[in-house]
Order: sequence, then C-alpha cells, then structure tokens
Amino acid sequence: MNGAWSTFEGPYHSVEAEWQRFFAGVSGPSRLRGVSFSDAIRLGQAPNLGDRVIMTVEAPSGHFWRAVTYDFYTGAGWRTTESDKADKIVLPTLDRDAFQARFDIIVPHSNILFAANEPQKADVPYQFYTGADKSYSTSLHALNRSQAAGTYTVTSLISVADKQTLRKVTPTYSDYIKSKYLQLPSTLPPRVKALAHQIMDNIPNAYDRAEALETFLRSPPYSYSAQVKATPPGRDPVDYFLFDLKQDFCEYFASAMVVMLREEGIPARLVEGFTTGAFDTASNAFVVREQDAHAWVEAYFPQYGWIEFEPTPSQPPFARQDASLNTGSDSGDGTAAGDTGLDPNGPNRPNRAEDELDNGGGGAFSGDTVVAAVRALDPRPALAFLGFLLVLLVLAVFRFNWRFRRYGPIESAWGKTRLLASYVGYPAHPSQTTYEFASSLGAAIPETHDPVQSLARARVLEQYSAGGADDDLRDAAETAWHQVASAMITLLPGRILRFITHLWR
Repeated sequence: MNGAWSTFEGPYHSVEAEWQRFFAGVSGPSRLRGVSFSDAIRLGQAPNLGDRVIMTVEAPSGHFWRAVTYDFYTGAGWRTTESDKADKIVLPTLDRDAFQARFDIIVPHSNILFAANEPQKADVPYQFYTGADKSYSTSLHALNRSQAAGTYTVTSLISVADKQTLRKVTPTYSDYIKSKYLQLPSTLPPRVKALAHQIMDNIPNAYDRAEALETFLRSPPYSYSAQVKATPPGRDPVDYFLFDLKQDFCEYFASAMVVMLREEGIPARLVEGFTTGAFDTASNAFVVREQDAHAWVEAYFPQYGWIEFEPTPSQPPFARQDASLNTGSDSGDGTAAGDTGLDPNGPNRPNRAEDELDNGGGGAFSGDTVVAAVRALDPRPALAFLGFLLVLLVLAVFRFNWRFRRYGPIESAWGKTRLLASYVGYPAHPSQTTYEFASSLGAAIPETHDPVQSLARARVLEQYSAGGADDDLRDAAETAWHQVASAMITLLPGRILRFITHLWR
C-alpha cells in the first residue's frame, strides 16, 4: 500500500507545493484535500481535514510531532527561506533530554520525517534542512522517499528548561537569527504593533513577555474554530484576525503570536505538524489523524534553542515547571506547613464537642450515658462493612498491580507512579517528559521529590543508555517506587472523601 501511494504522492506534493507557493499572497476558500507540508502557506484557507489515520507513534510520552517550520512572513502567509542541507547540525544541549519516538506512517508526506521539537538523528538515512549557522533545523528529510513512507525512529533533544531558567536568559541574538526571525513586512498595520506593545511592554524578560502574549491569545474574546474565513483582499491576515475575526483556525493564532513576538524583539517562528493524537492502549501508541494537524509557535532563547508555545485555546499549553514557585515550605494555600488555617480559639475549631466531653464540661451526655449507648450497639453490621471494604481494597490493589504485569521492573514502577499520581489529583500531562513529570510531582508532593527523581533517572538510563539497566538500577527503582507510593497513599483518603462529598451534593 505504501509503495502504491509513494508512486502517486511525489507528483501530488510537487503540485501542492507549487500551488501553495504561487498563491501564498492570494486569498482563497480552501486547500487541496488532506494535509501537506510545503515550503509556503497562505493564511485564510480552509484546512479540509478528515479523520483518516495518518500515522501511529510509539513514544514514552505525548508530544507535538513537528513537520516543518516557517521563517518569512509575507503579509499574506508564510515561506521557508532556509534550505541549506546538512548531514549534521550542532544543537543546543542546555536543559535538553533525549526523546525517542517510533513513527509508523500510514499516509506519507513527501520525504519529511516527523520529530518532537528539535530532531537530532534518525535510524534511516536523513538530511537536515537548516539555516546558515547550522544550530537548528527547519525540517528533517529522509534521503529515500520510500523510507519516509514506512516505519522509522527519530531521536530528538526536547527542552526541559523551567520557567525561572528561561527568565534569566540574556537576550543576545546573533545577527543571523535577528535577520531571519525578527523579519516583518513594512506593510504590517500600526495597530498590530501597538497591541504587541500594550501586552508586553512593561514585562522585564523575554520568557514572561512570550507567556503573557500566549495567555492573551488563549483568553476571550479569542476562540478556536475549524471554520476558516478568508482574509479580505488588501488586508493583513494577522490584523484581520486580531481586530475583526477573533475566532479562527490555529494558523491564525500561531501567526499572530509570532508576528507580535517579533515586533517586541523576540525571535520566533511558525511550526506545523500534528498534535499528540489519541493514545491507544491496545497498541501502546498514539494514533494521529488528519484532523490532528496543527500549527504552533517556537521562540528562540540563546543557548537553550527553540522553546515551544501554544497560543491556540483548543489545545492545552505546554507544561513547564516554575521553579520560582517551588519553595518547599508552603502548603500551597498561604498557610505554613502543618497549619490548618483555623483560629484555635475561634468558632471553626474542630472537635469542640469532643473537648467538652474530655473535660467533663457540662455537655448533654454524661459518662454513664455514653458507656450504656456503646454497649447497646450491635458491632456486626460495622464489622461486615469493614470486611467488605477490606475485600474491595485487596481487589483494587490486585487490579492496580495486574495492569503492569507485562512491564519490566523499572517501567512498571514508573507506570504505577503515574497512575497513582492521577488518583491523588496530579495526573501527568501528555506533553510532559519523564523529568518534567518527576519535577512537577516532586513540587506538588515534596515527600516524593527525591525518590521520583531517582525513578526518573532509572527510566531514562534504561531507555537511552547503551547497556540498559542492571540489577542494582532495578532494585533502586523498586525502592523508589515504594517510597513514592508511601507518600502518595496518605493523600488517597482525603481524595476519596472529597469525591464522596461531591457526589452527595
């Protein structure tokens, strides 16, 4: 099937690319059927997406699957002008983790190889499309078109930098980065510039400015719609979206963010590819459909590379740890650790009736009355109920462990940690890496910080080190899991009680 498609899809995508390039400055109602990633796009075209499966992806966690990036804003659409080809590039490595994903392509897209964030290498012959300084790629391509139509594995370096780290980055950009990624047409309407200044002018660092703009676009009156409206002739599409439409497809949101970041002196680019897709437990893979096609934003931070942002409100923002909020001493509600927030002498003091009984303080019940009442109770219903709860508990523990029976010790411990965390109210976000989830869980439940970090390191070593995991590493992971579980299990009763209270209401 892939071979038959490959015979047809080469000419198809050549026609599509020329179509997009020729009409990049012309408004129109719709694209050709399906998804393609060419070197030029025009804004205001209906995406015409179906629900057919494009590919499946086996990966340790969900991510956005990048196809191409765009650097040049024409005032009507986007073009890629960086077409240098290289077998190797020198990527930034500060606060980046290796991330491996295996792609099984159902509907090929020319010779493009999909990847998470910043691809580093592939297990098929490949070539980077890159800029002149070769410190990043704009896309990754298989040398043989048929290999991009089958199954391949790409290793990426994905950013795990926290917010506080990115806030401290000195905004010193090379002349090349500035020339490519601060580019804007002279026809950009002044009110777009004014809005960018209004949102970001008084914010002291590039990261917080980008996040403020992201939040602005994700908030009312802006909203997502798959029904794309064409830009009227003579209008700038970003201006039309910001001040007239205020509801449209992801390309408008991403374009608006890139343009306004550039206006504020922050290098940025538009990225197109697919969202994570839906996880299928039977195949243990993410199923990516045509309708998962998406556009998002990357902003450039010196030494840390391209950092992802999500301005489209239909998708959750990228999870990023905020180290400045992790003080380790707060309970999260403004009270000191161990403080209930209640006045010990005030009307909210708990168990006041019990105190009066303990102190013999004139309550309605005398000691003899209480003793007689207790003796009159039949304990059998209570014991039966406790027995029922015990059976439920045993079954729950058995089922919990049974889910991970096919995994090795380390992957089993990691899966149990993620599942138990979701039970106590701290689920993993699909886009989080192993270390990102470990950091967020450790910040939320400080008692888990050290063991979950140990478990994360064991998992990464097992997946990416040449020798895999040894017995000592497996034993350490098992110990870490028991420590993490002990810390989280204490939170379960309160979680269950809140759930029951919610149902009662």
